[in-house]
Amino acid sequence: MQSFQYKAYDKAGAVQQGDITALSMESARQKLKDQGLTPVAVHLRVETDTTLDRLLRRGGSRRPGLDEIEFWTSQMALLLHNGVKVDRALGIARKTVAGRQLKDITTRIYEEVRTGTPMGSALRRHPEVFDGLFVGVVDIGEATGRLAEAFTELSTNLSFRKAMASRTRQAMAYPGVIMGVCLLSVVFIFNFVVPRFEPLFRKMADPPLATRLLLQTADLFTRYQWVGLVVLILSPFLLLRLVKIPASRLVLDNLALRMPITRRLVYTAANLRFASAMAMMLNSGVLLADALGYAVATIGNSGIRHRLITLRESVRRGTPLSEAMARTEFLPKTYEGIIDVGEEAGRMAEVFKDMEVRMRTEYEQRLTSLITFIEPLMIIGMGILVGGIVVIMILSTVSLNEISF
Repeated sequence: MQSFQYKAYDKAGAVQQGDITALSMESARQKLKDQGLTPVAVHLRVETDTTLDRLLRRGGSRRPGLDEIEFWTSQMALLLHNGVKVDRALGIARKTVAGRQLKDITTRIYEEVRTGTPMGSALRRHPEVFDGLFVGVVDIGEATGRLAEAFTELSTNLSFRKAMASRTRQAMAYPGVIMGVCLLSVVFIFNFVVPRFEPLFRKMADPPLATRLLLQTADLFTRYQWVGLVVLILSPFLLLRLVKIPASRLVLDNLALRMPITRRLVYTAANLRFASAMAMMLNSGVLLADALGYAVATIGNSGIRHRLITLRESVRRGTPLSEAMARTEFLPKTYEGIIDVGEEAGRMAEVFKDMEVRMRTEYEQRLTSLITFIEPLMIIGMGILVGGIVVIMILSTVSLNEISF
């Protein structure tokens, strides 16, 4: 959907000006004629941000999280379902928003909507918060007069994404604790235990190789541990910067697809996001080809996303979706037949909703299996590292009879 500015005459000959949303300029002219207007000029609305808009958007406050956006969306859905008009719903929502940036954005959207700007156009000015999928559903909701249902679909989708992210964080918590304990144990041993025995070990006439390696490792560790701490603290920020660079993001995503441990989980997560977006878009009345474009954009892995770029155009040229999907080898083979049946029956929304439910269960099972596999490996690795240091120290202590006093 696009926003157009128009100038037209009504039946009384009065000039009417404003904005209208449509798929194309011809569609916009037809919608004006259906409203009893005679269009004189129709131009594509160019969305521009002023310097002040950009400064306010960055504003020094953190980017709204998924929890905030989901709460905002569910609140809008509730208000619209209860018959509250869009501008008043935005006015109520901005009073209850806790985050500063989302509150400022809601205020600007409220002011634009009150002046006649379509809701989708106002949301499109803030891509850092509302992605193309979100704006597309709102555009369709406005065009069909089902804005409340559109926000309900978006709220459901965001709730699912929030639950998915929460489940992933919970699953990774225990391995993170194990890694932290292992790191703290090494720091304690090298800083407090080894230094107490080092004077004795250095008096050995011919210390064992393991003892020499232990002393050299402890010396290097204590000498550069603050550098390591700085690197450890900065690593997440550097990784986030790398992820924002398309070339490095593509390398990291392709690496995740090639690693046997993460490959299946990445594909399952991408399948789940795709099916969820398709179900929501089709339920909202979006055409299949357009829904494919939005759904592909929601996939986080850039390697998979690049493979699916031609999917939308293939369907627009008349290729059946099941055949186009089979060429990409993106979905499991079992789902290709289901899509074929859904196309024949004209029930694609129900098919993708069923796929979403099945894939959600599959994702949780694979995530649990991955964590179950990683946990013992990390425990074994911790035992080998810490236990090895302790064994070397014990053996070195036993060899103290070789010290010449």
